[in-house]
Order: sequence, then structure tokens, then C-alpha cells
Amino acid sequence: MVPPEVLAKLPPEQRAKMEAAMQGRGGTRTTTKHCVTKETVNEALASANTNSARQNCTRTFVTSTGTKQVIHMECTSGNMKTSGDIQVEVIDRENTKGSMVMNSAGGRGGMKMEWTTKWLGADCGDVGQKKN
Repeated sequence: MVPPEVLAKLPPEQRAKMEAAMQGRGGTRTTTKHCVTKETVNEALASANTNSARQNCTRTFVTSTGTKQVIHMECTSGNMKTSGDIQVEVIDRENTKGSMVMNSAGGRGGMKMEWTTKWLGADCGDVGQKKN
């Protein structure tokens, strides 16, 4: 189970996906579009580092090549301990796939997520743009 304070910090689309996965235990499939830029990647990495520090997480690169990355994570938040693996693999120039499996100590639950991505183009249009 993901702590509520972690869910609260996720972007709305990611939070909805994670909540659906936890409730449906993998029975829900969603499709979303995201505009990924250098800035959004840097923001996500900074947020991940902040959250990891707050939850006392350690990350170990199990595999890191030009086409595949596997990261083992172990986190402690209060008396809750979680561990698991995140895997991302490049299929070709336009497609990737990934998975994340996290388990809580003491059999208090866990989660499994799988995803695929597809490159749609260099122009994001209005996808991911903030509306004023």
C-alpha cells in the first residue's frame, strides 16, 4: 500500500492510475498522453530525490545499459518498509515498456504496475500544457 502522503504528491493522472491499480489489482487499463520535456524530466527526478530522502529510500542500479535499466529500491517511512524493483526497457526508437513491483514488509500489501509508451511526435500541442 502506498502511503497517502506519497499519493498526494503525484500528478493527478499518475495518482488516478496508481489508485486504480491498487483497487483493481491490475484489472484496470488506462491510456493517457503526457508531454515529456527536459524540464518535466528534471522536475520528476528532483521530486523523486526529495521523496526518496523524506522516506529514507535507497536505490541500487541492478542493470543499466543503453536499452534497459533495472533499479532495486528499499524505502522506510515511519514504521512502514517497502522494497521492490523498477524496470524500463527500450523496445525500439518509438516504444518502451516498464514495470514496477513493490512489496511492504510484514505482508501488508504491495503493488504491481506495468506500462508501455509510444513516441507520438516532437510537438506536444496542448498536451500537458498548464491552462490559466
